[in-house]
Amino acid sequence: MALTEDEAAVYDRQIRLWGVEAQKRLRDAKMLLIGLDGLGAEICKNVVLTGIKSLTLLDDQHCCDHDQMAQFLIAPDSLGHNRAEASLQRARQLNPLVEISACTDSIDSIPDEYFHQFDLVCICGYTKNAMIKVGTICHQANIKFYYGNVYGFCGFFFTDLIHHSFIEEIPQPKKNDRSTLDSKNLKTETIIKQNSIDYVEINQALQVDYKSFPASRLRRTSRVYFLMKVIDELHQRNGTTRTDNMIDISALEHIRNELFGDDSEKLLPSSYLQNCQGKLNPICAIVGGILAQDVVKAISAREAPVNNFFFYDGNKSEGVVDELR
Repeated sequence: MALTEDEAAVYDRQIRLWGVEAQKRLRDAKMLLIGLDGLGAEICKNVVLTGIKSLTLLDDQHCCDHDQMAQFLIAPDSLGHNRAEASLQRARQLNPLVEISACTDSIDSIPDEYFHQFDLVCICGYTKNAMIKVGTICHQANIKFYYGNVYGFCGFFFTDLIHHSFIEEIPQPKKNDRSTLDSKNLKTETIIKQNSIDYVEINQALQVDYKSFPASRLRRTSRVYFLMKVIDELHQRNGTTRTDNMIDISALEHIRNELFGDDSEKLLPSSYLQNCQGKLNPICAIVGGILAQDVVKAISAREAPVNNFFFYDGNKSEGVVDELR
């Protein structure tokens, strides 16, 4: 189905960037976003502006004081209201062409079949058990899956697109062109290449043992990976399902020392534990922007999406993609 005149006018600049066919795929896609914390708000904003067909916001939590720090979709007078419903008005104002709805159920009360209506599911701010539950359902049903979280100065997301095919535009020097001998006058042509990636599901990626890494591989591994493992273990022991609450630093240090032993300070310096509180707005913006950009790549089937994990370390202003399998 062709784009309408209104759609062509609104999305003119991005159509010039990734083409009409990619925009049509976005216009036909249905997405579920679970968790409307600061990271979820950034993802919501960016995805809505691209012109997706529909977005369902799911959150059973109520707005509280710390939401005012990073959740810009929630109005100041919405304290005590459901986060998904409180985010609706401003989200709809971003792009009236996108169908946006809210669901206030908890993910534990939703049947597996509920997820089958969506092309892509993204979950933010939940702990390991919830992440694995939703990720497993999506993998088995061939639904694209993203999980993201922010811990103070650090953040990350995980991608499982099962088997994903896409096209890449690769510039290369023109053949039989004498100007190729002169780098200043180099002429290039764009080659369209079909490619594909096989992904692993979240449960398999989390079972990877860092102790099996060779020394060179271990040095390349982001400290955010080890921070994620420590915080996941803390929430596992406390039986919590959300990561919004403030964390006891002494408890984190105790778990870090249990998990990593003599390598604790080398793998995860204490400064990371001291800077992992809350959902900081700039980190949510960075991680949410990159995650949303990757969602566009996944839905439009243009360019290679992230394979596996993306870690952002605000202490170093450094982002890395890491494949754990």
